[in-house]
Amino acid sequence: MRLEVLSAVRRRGLADADVLRTADILESFRIGWYPVDAPLARGAAQIATQFSLTVYDAAFAALAVRLDAELVTADRKLATSGACRIRLLGA
Repeated sequence: MRLEVLSAVRRRGLADADVLRTADILESFRIGWYPVDAPLARGAAQIATQFSLTVYDAAFAALAVRLDAELVTADRKLATSGACRIRLLGA
């Protein structure tokens, strides 16, 4: 899910060098990164169709379900979908 972070940073209009630096900084954090394997992709597709989400957004929900974790997001549509345990940032 590194791409989501980098995409958000790029959308904020940071300079190219800052986006690249962010990619390097992400690797210095002790974050558990999870690959999108076949079962996770299938779970994302199922959640996407069931809750009218993009498969991309549903992948985060599917991972939260797999990890029995709460998903924290600023995406109101995802947060109100009911796809998993979700907390809306700023709420």
